Amino acid sequence: MLLTVQDLVEVMETIEVIKTSTLLTDAQRKIMLDELKKDIPAPVFCKKCPETLSIINSLVETRDAQAKPAPKKGRKSTKGNSLQLKDG
Repeated sequence: MLLTVQDLVEVMETIEVIKTSTLLTDAQRKIMLDELKKDIPAPVFCKKCPETLSIINSLVETRDAQAKPAPKKGRKSTKGNSLQLKDG
């Protein structure tokens, strides 16, 4: 069975309830959104509304406030940075 935009609006309403609930802590909200993410239908079932599915997937994304991108580690070039002593 192919889903319609209306079917996905129900998922969006669920996301809104989770995100705005005053009964949940941030940790509980994250758990529920992570679990809901697993219930979102696969694209094969949403051929009529792929853009709406993409929007729903972006809404359910959770961002950990402490998660920061790891700094890129690279080698510093020492070429040309060495001191050369000259005699007199």
